[in-house]
Amino acid sequence: MSWDTAKNIVNDAAVEVGLSAVTSPYTSQDENFVQLRQLLKSLGRELVHTRTWSHLRKEHAFTTVAGQAVYPLPGDYHNMIDQTWWNRTNRLPVGGPLSAQEWQYLKARLVGVVFTVLFRPMNGAITLYPDTNTPGGYDIAFEYNSAYWVSATATPTVLSADAPTTDTDLLWFDALLLTRGLKLEFLKAKGFDTTSAQQDYDRTLERVMGDDAPSAVLSLTRRTMGVRDPLVGAQSVPITGFGS
Repeated sequence: MSWDTAKNIVNDAAVEVGLSAVTSPYTSQDENFVQLRQLLKSLGRELVHTRTWSHLRKEHAFTTVAGQAVYPLPGDYHNMIDQTWWNRTNRLPVGGPLSAQEWQYLKARLVGVVFTVLFRPMNGAITLYPDTNTPGGYDIAFEYNSAYWVSATATPTVLSADAPTTDTDLLWFDALLLTRGLKLEFLKAKGFDTTSAQQDYDRTLERVMGDDAPSAVLSLTRRTMGVRDPLVGAQSVPITGFGS
């Protein structure tokens, strides 16, 4: 996917609100462009929270060290993708995330005896259970959503920051969405009417989220291509029949 630059996004939004484009928005001292830069940073960070964007997903993998229970999260970690944790060594899912109550229950009752490792996010890191005599040599992997949405033109395929700082930074969100979002935020900040701008932004956000990733095909009929089993069929009926 081709991403647009911070310069283009800021200038496009500026023109739409009645300002003149400038040669370098990120060196301009005009108070309007200083404000646009700050609003763009906040907008991008807010969009990261909006959904689990497919283009911000990453995989993280590490190998456990015997006796080590705590492992750092990636530097750009934002949130976990549910049910993606797997122990690739024994081919079992990694249990969790454990709640505080479950963790204390395990600490009191199981004394480190589990069939695979379990995990708990805590203090910006991952703590594995058993946390005493933690087994080593397990290859653990999971997917997460990155907090980064900006890349440098020198490394356009590598997310490297959660805010643009130069004109040439590439922004990993739909260009129209960013432009309309920045326009909306600028109008809000200035106290202008935002009715039309809000409608434009909401419509664009809905479209972009809809386009972000394909959905699975659910079938209520016979088996079709890409569908292993129908949702309703003989497999839904107890062996002894209903009511038995």
